[in-house]
Amino acid sequence: MATLLFWIAVFGASEILAQTDFSLQAGATGKDVVDVAINRIDRSNIFQNDKNILRRIACVETQYGANQANGNLGGIWQVSETDFNRTKEAERYPHLIDMHNDIWKMWGVRWKTLGYSELLKPFYSGLAARLLLSLTEVGSRRPIPGIIVEQANYWKNFYNPAGSLQAFEAAATSETCETNCPGRLDICIALDASNSVVATDFNISRYFVHQLLTTFETGASRAALVVYSNRLHVTFALDTNMTWAQKKQAVLDPVQTPHIQHNTHTAEAIKYCIDMFNSTPAVVEGIPKINVILTDGKSNDPGPLKVPMVAPLAEAAGITSFAVGIGSGAVYSELLTIANNNRDRVHDLSNFAELAQFFQQLNQETCEIPQTPRVNDTTTDSLIKGERRYFKYTLGVEGLQITVSTTAGQTAVYYSYTETTPSAALYDGKIEGSGVIPYRLPTTTPAPPPTESARGDLFRTGNSTNPELEVYLSVTGLSDRNNYTIEARIFVPGNGASIVNNLHRNAAFVALFVCLANLIIRPLSA
Repeated sequence: MATLLFWIAVFGASEILAQTDFSLQAGATGKDVVDVAINRIDRSNIFQNDKNILRRIACVETQYGANQANGNLGGIWQVSETDFNRTKEAERYPHLIDMHNDIWKMWGVRWKTLGYSELLKPFYSGLAARLLLSLTEVGSRRPIPGIIVEQANYWKNFYNPAGSLQAFEAAATSETCETNCPGRLDICIALDASNSVVATDFNISRYFVHQLLTTFETGASRAALVVYSNRLHVTFALDTNMTWAQKKQAVLDPVQTPHIQHNTHTAEAIKYCIDMFNSTPAVVEGIPKINVILTDGKSNDPGPLKVPMVAPLAEAAGITSFAVGIGSGAVYSELLTIANNNRDRVHDLSNFAELAQFFQQLNQETCEIPQTPRVNDTTTDSLIKGERRYFKYTLGVEGLQITVSTTAGQTAVYYSYTETTPSAALYDGKIEGSGVIPYRLPTTTPAPPPTESARGDLFRTGNSTNPELEVYLSVTGLSDRNNYTIEARIFVPGNGASIVNNLHRNAAFVALFVCLANLIIRPLSA
């Protein structure tokens, strides 16, 4: 019996413990909470790409909840009750019918019966704000712009008429709203230099790459740049000895980064990046490998080498591909093929002016790609305050013993079975020094609750599209400079301290576990 209870304690914890999610707690604030709400909304695919306006509105309106108006029940996004009621008017805005149905199917939420005070919970506030934006975006057919100045006008005209344009622009570009992630990754940027890209737009492309490199230059990342048209021109490769300053100078130099002005051999550019990754050893095993393919039109590679053939090779090589289309000539279906059918990795920008300001968003998204070290490997790293690294490990039935040794500063470590970017706002468990991540049995997607209530089971584990038997970790730096190592080993039962950590010192789990033990032991003792 003791053995049975031991394995229930070790491997059953994840089934009994509830996921911690502050985006569902009334009054919760902070950037991490906002990120959880926005990520859930974005990944639902209910809405079109909002071009980062939802995150900017959260920062502009309340600084991620820190400055909410007294008595306003609209939450972090400060949605008024009048506007909240408008998001329920499917008779007036027919596109809401499908959105309301999708919200019910995805999260078990009956939007038309949801109370206004529920917007004090960040997820509902963000969802209300996104539905409100859709009234203009879809209902009035006025797409959300990607340029901050134009977003300020969009916000004032259709979201907050009393707001200040200058205040929006100032806040949206402040360090509070826009932060760089130095990152730890290898990235290959392929820049379209075909004849459909006019000279002024190609200069904007150079500027975009220059700014993107700036976001990474203080970290441990490496970058390569290839310009493509009917031929390739490599400005610099991953293993170059150039400094970041020299790389950025080379990007702006028309000789080193030429505007070739011929056809669009996109497949050839993708193949170059794949070959470079395959031939260039990683500095550390498991570092993310990322392709960023920029194009303003459909590819026209000659011969047998085509995008549908070469794009899957990137995925097979462990490369994450982002496809960025610019202007009306970009073909969404081809962008989706480049991104290996991952809509979250496709960005369809209206024009090159939007590209000029897109570097910050791309920086954040690439930094969310997890490192994939092998079990028993030790990873040594350094973080600045607020910087975060993500990891993904394969989780066997034995569970994983995670050890994080912080030699300077202080770190916080969270893990999740389904969320690829766990944080203090959303996690299944914490690791303090050393702890066990137990195996969790595969789950299935239950049907929506058979009630007509506004809220159902928001966190049905099976809604996640992430594969089972993988676990995701994050390490966040809490001091100005934080040095740490992280190691994962297959868990060997018998370490009592690890078991205590595994149970997370969670009173709810202890109570449930005692009840379970009583149910098992009582019949045996009768």
